[in-house]
Amino acid sequence: RPELVSKIVQEWQRLTAGKRTIAFCVDIEHARHVAEAFRQAGVPADTVEGGTPIKERKRMYADLREERILMLTSCNVISIGFDEPSVEVGLMLRPTQSSALHFQQIGRVMRISPQTGKQFGIILDQAGNLERLGFPEDIEEYHLPMRKQGSGGGKPPPMKACPQCGRMVYAFFVKCPDCNHQWVSERPLNLEDMVEIYSREQGHQIKDIPTLIEIFHGHRRRVFKSGYAVTLADHHFFEHTGRSPRESWCLGSIFGHRPTWEQQQAFLEYLHRGARRLGKRADWIMHEYEKEFGPGSWAKMARVQPQRQH
Repeated sequence: RPELVSKIVQEWQRLTAGKRTIAFCVDIEHARHVAEAFRQAGVPADTVEGGTPIKERKRMYADLREERILMLTSCNVISIGFDEPSVEVGLMLRPTQSSALHFQQIGRVMRISPQTGKQFGIILDQAGNLERLGFPEDIEEYHLPMRKQGSGGGKPPPMKACPQCGRMVYAFFVKCPDCNHQWVSERPLNLEDMVEIYSREQGHQIKDIPTLIEIFHGHRRRVFKSGYAVTLADHHFFEHTGRSPRESWCLGSIFGHRPTWEQQQAFLEYLHRGARRLGKRADWIMHEYEKEFGPGSWAKMARVQPQRQH
């Protein structure tokens, strides 16, 4: 999606401008598109593909190390076996359900580099892989495989059928290689600014109230966008930080302090759906509504709504 590509360029410029970066993309077309978007923004970028000769790959890696380019995009080529400790930033642009691939990609960025003075890596995760699969510090130990790769025993990757030509392809494909049919995501695009997220170990060490409020607001926004019950945010926050949120922290957590009428109506419908699933009564809906929009907001909404209907 062009909007997502434009957004990651903006976020990179805002958060990590000037740092050596590799991007893990959905497919080679996506990788080329991302590289071109960065070049259009004045950032030197290149793309390494499966068919790129070894000599040319080494040149690209050297260009990245020497900062002749700042962005190297790829699909799969740099996920495994890529060894360039100077890389400072990883862009996670490809959603995955594979923990192995996820941590391999993170590992491309996490090595320190005494030669360049790099002490840590930065992950900009547009795909949601960190929250779904975990942080680098979540790995407690590594195990060598007990049998050769491909010897069986593992589940085959999920497949799906192209609705246009019938070809079976891997479930993560966004374009059919035979007929070029494109699958359109049913999930809404998330074009909000990126925010820092914390592992559970880090979260339990946080005592600063403004930071805790920011974390709680992030959980509230995520459960709302996912369609889960709003009360799930409290549970996630407790797991994350080891403490319960204050009710006052809910105010403006999802829509800010100047919500539109449409946002208020969307939240009201969301609460009605949650109440039906949880078996809650109308007073629960009113209470949750006022937690987000403030005391008296329910009565104000009730007065305005009939006028809107005329």
